[in-house]
Amino acid sequence: MPAHPHTCLVAILLGLALLCPAPAWARGPLLAASAGPSPAERIGLRSMRLPAGSFAMGGCNGSSCQPDDARAQPEEGPPTRVQVPGFILGKFEITLGQYLTFIQATGAQKTLHPHFHDYNTRGPDAPVVLVSWKDAQAFVAWLNSAGRGGWRLPTEAEWEYACRAGGRHLYCGSNNADAVAWYSGNADHGTGINWQQPVGRKPANRFGLHDMSGNVAEWVQDCWHDSHAGRPADASARNDGCRAGDGFARRVVRGGAHDLLHWLSRASARRASNAGGADTTSGFRVARDLPPA
Repeated sequence: MPAHPHTCLVAILLGLALLCPAPAWARGPLLAASAGPSPAERIGLRSMRLPAGSFAMGGCNGSSCQPDDARAQPEEGPPTRVQVPGFILGKFEITLGQYLTFIQATGAQKTLHPHFHDYNTRGPDAPVVLVSWKDAQAFVAWLNSAGRGGWRLPTEAEWEYACRAGGRHLYCGSNNADAVAWYSGNADHGTGINWQQPVGRKPANRFGLHDMSGNVAEWVQDCWHDSHAGRPADASARNDGCRAGDGFARRVVRGGAHDLLHWLSRASARRASNAGGADTTSGFRVARDLPPA
């Protein structure tokens, strides 16, 4: 005969739960509490929720271009209308401190570039450099190892949409590079050596994102293509054609960097890099889809 509900309640409160099954409220929270913070929580990952919208991706020069960008290169066109669903993007580039937490948690010290510690000397709040596209994917996999998951690199279209934030400035949030970007003309502070700077020192753009122009170039998900011709209209990544004739898988980096000329930090500027290679100007930030409504 089942025990009276009041008897069960008294038994549970006295630690005698074996006398009757514990209700759901007595079981669930104990299991959840043992999981601990997710990787994203451990590193204090901050992100912004970006609204859906459409924009003209790319740049060009000439009287019909808005803006008329004298520095626009052939690979930055043709301007292409893209519809972007709402998504989440990191407020800052991934910092050295966050990346070292990942390395410690995964025991991945052997994956570090031989000169990693020589060029990551600017403190835990500076963006990490000397990380490849493949390193960024490993970091994302770690973020997704616990918690809600869904983290990834942004697509190239998402990245430029986030950079422009509803405007048509030459840089991410301004027509003046010095206002929003660390680049080779201002990142040395009189020392003659250009270094990455702590994230968030320059003003954010309209979407609340810092360092989209300059500081470090950022890996995105896409394979490199020589133009925007044939680009999907839905902001999805172009994952075809990564292999170049030399056998290297080429991916896209965006945003310019502390040791590059200012015009490489423009909103439409883009370049290719070997997915397995790492250099002293490249880092990344992370994105994820909005949760279901």
